[in-house]
Amino acid sequence: MRWFGKAPGVLYNRRMRRRVWPPQWFLPRWLLVAVLLPALVACRRLPALPTPLPTTAAPARVAVLSDPAGASVWVAGQRRGETPLDLELAPGTHDISLSRDGYGFDDVAVSVAAGEALTVSRELDDIAPPSVSLDLAATTVLAEDGLKVQADAADNGPLLSLRLYLDGELVAEAAAERIVHNLDTRSLAPGTYELQVIAKDAAGNETERRARFAVRHPASATPRPSPTVRSTSTPATATPEVAAAATSQPKVAAWWDEITLETMGYQAGLYTDPAGAGHPYPLLDRSAMTPPEPVVYRALRVRNRYLDLTFLPELGGRLYQARFLPTGQDLFWTAPMVKPTHWGPLDQGWWLAVGGMEWCLPVDEHGYLTAEPWDVLPMAREDGGVTVRISILERSRNMRAEIDVTLLPDEAALRIGTRLENLSEGPVSYQYWMNAILSPGGEGIGPDLRFVVPADEVTVHSTGDPGLPDAHGVMGWPMHGGRDMRIYDNWRNWLGFFATKATAPYTAIYSPERAFGMARVYPPDVARGAKLFAFARDFADVGAYTDDGTRYVEMWGGVTPTFWDYATLAAGEIIQWHESWWVLAGSDVPCAVSAKASLSARMAGETLKVTVASPAPKDLTCQVLQGGDVLYESLFTVHPDAPWTREFPRASGDEKVTVRLLAAGGMEVLRCTP
Repeated sequence: MRWFGKAPGVLYNRRMRRRVWPPQWFLPRWLLVAVLLPALVACRRLPALPTPLPTTAAPARVAVLSDPAGASVWVAGQRRGETPLDLELAPGTHDISLSRDGYGFDDVAVSVAAGEALTVSRELDDIAPPSVSLDLAATTVLAEDGLKVQADAADNGPLLSLRLYLDGELVAEAAAERIVHNLDTRSLAPGTYELQVIAKDAAGNETERRARFAVRHPASATPRPSPTVRSTSTPATATPEVAAAATSQPKVAAWWDEITLETMGYQAGLYTDPAGAGHPYPLLDRSAMTPPEPVVYRALRVRNRYLDLTFLPELGGRLYQARFLPTGQDLFWTAPMVKPTHWGPLDQGWWLAVGGMEWCLPVDEHGYLTAEPWDVLPMAREDGGVTVRISILERSRNMRAEIDVTLLPDEAALRIGTRLENLSEGPVSYQYWMNAILSPGGEGIGPDLRFVVPADEVTVHSTGDPGLPDAHGVMGWPMHGGRDMRIYDNWRNWLGFFATKATAPYTAIYSPERAFGMARVYPPDVARGAKLFAFARDFADVGAYTDDGTRYVEMWGGVTPTFWDYATLAAGEIIQWHESWWVLAGSDVPCAVSAKASLSARMAGETLKVTVASPAPKDLTCQVLQGGDVLYESLFTVHPDAPWTREFPRASGDEKVTVRLLAAGGMEVLRCTP
C-alpha cells in the first residue's frame, strides 16, 4: 500500500479511494476513554434544541367591491389595484382605503383570521360638482329681438337639475344636461343684466356659471322693476338655492385633475454633486436647459363654497392657487412660465419661480425642496372638511416633514398644521419656513397695497434701497425716514424684513383698490419667524423670474426668528404647530387681526368707520368706548364674503376712543384705537 499526502496529517490510499489514518495515528484504548468520557458527560448538560418555528398561517382572502367600481384600493399606504379586487392578507387587522377621482375617500378597518374569506363592499360619496357651460347668442341685444341662451352640464353621476336665473329670478329649469332657452327681453329696461346657471347632481354638489349681457330698449317699453337689495348680513352672491344651502354645511369636494403650464426645460440641466455641494439635491447647468414647452402636471383640486384650491405634487407639493369663489379673485401670484432663477440657497444656486405657497426646508432662502416631488394625500374629515397631507423625507438631515392643509365646509381659511420629525440618531440643525407668494385679487401688485405688521421696528434682511439700513439693521415701523413703509408705493428697489419684535402674532397684506388680501395668524412660542418681502415698482431685474413684468409679495412664517438663526431637533424629537391663513375680502386695511376676525377702525371726516371681516360666519358685538363708557354698541352677523361696516358719529372730547369686538358671552376678540 502506497501513501500519498493530500492534507497535513492525512494520507490517501489510491486503491481504496478513501482517506485513511496512518498507523502512527491509532491511540491506546485507555487514552481514548480518558479523552472522550468527559465530553460525553458534558453533552448531557447541553440545552435542548429549539422547537422548530410553526409554519406560516394561511392568508385570508378579502374581496373588495365599491359602488362605483374602479376605485383604487390602498392597504397600509400601498396601492394594490382597483375594485373589484381580491386581496390576500395576513391574519390581523388592516386599514383599507378606497379612492376614485370625483368621489370621497373611504377608509375601513378589517380584521381577518387565517384562511378566512371576507367581502368588503363600500358605497363612495360623490363629491365632484358638475361641469357647466353657459353660452349667449349675443352680449348686446335689442329688447324686441330676445336672446337665445344655451346651458350644458356634465357630471360623473346622475344630474338632478339645471336651472337658469336672470338677476336671481328663475326663468328656466330642466332635469337634463341641456337647457336651450329663448329669453324674452321685451320687458327689460335698458342696461346690463346677469344670467346664472346652476347645475346640481344627485349627491347635492352644485356648480354655477355667470354671464352678462346688455339690453338696448325703445323708449316706449315698460322698465323692469329693480331687484330687491339684500342685507349686508347675507352673502352678496346668494341666489335662492345658495342662500338656502348656507345653513346646510355642505361637504368639501376633492378630486384629481391636470393643469398645463408653460415650462422652461430646466430639468435637462439638472445634475447632482453631493461631494461638491454638500447635499444630495440637484444643481443646475443653465447651458444645458432646453426651450420652454407646455408640460402637463397632476393637480389636486379641493373646493368649498368660498375657496377653490389647486395643489401641484410634482412642483414641491405647493398650494399653487387659491381662488375666492364669491368674487372670482385669485390670491397667489403664479408665473406665466415656470423658470429657474439665480436666487435660492447659495449651495444650490437656483430657485424655481412657480408661485403659490411653498414649503422651505432645511435651509434658508427657499430651501432645497420647493422643486422636488412631494407626496400629496387628501383625507376626508368627519366634519365634512378635507385635509391635504403634503409630506417628504428630507435627505440631508434625515427629517420627515408633514404639512396638513385643512379646508372646512364654511370657511375662507387655510388651517395649516406642520409636523417636523428628526429620524436621525443624533441632533440636527435646520430651518423651516412656509412662503406665500401673493398677488391678491389680480396679476401683480399695485401702488395701493398695504402691509400690516404689529411692531414698532423691524430687522432688515436685505434691501436695494440706499435710504434704509443694511442687512441686520433695525428699521422703524411703520414710519422710517419720513416714509410710511406700510404703503407699497413708498418702497424702492426691493426690501425684505423680519418682524422680530412683533407685538401681536399676525401679519397681513391688503389692497384697498381690489378689496382683497390675506392674513396670517400664528403661535409665536413655536413659529417665531415672520417675514415680508417684495420687489418695488422700480426693481429692474423682473425678467429673472417672470416674462410678464408683474411683481408680488412674499409673506413668510417659520420656526426661527430670522434666516440667520437655526433650530435644533434632538434625535427622535418632533415639533408641531397649527396656524391660520385666511382671506380678507371686501373689508378694509385692518388694525387688528385674529384667527376669528379682522377689525378696521379709522376716522373718516366726522365719523368713525368700523369694518369687520371674518373667515367664517359669526355673530359678534361691536362696542365703541371712550374712557370707561360704552358710546355705541351693535350686534351683527358677518360672513366671509359680506363684511360688516358701520359709521358712528365722532365722539366729543379729546379722550381717545377704543373699538372692541366681542364674541358670544362677552369674550373680547379684538380691539384697536383709531
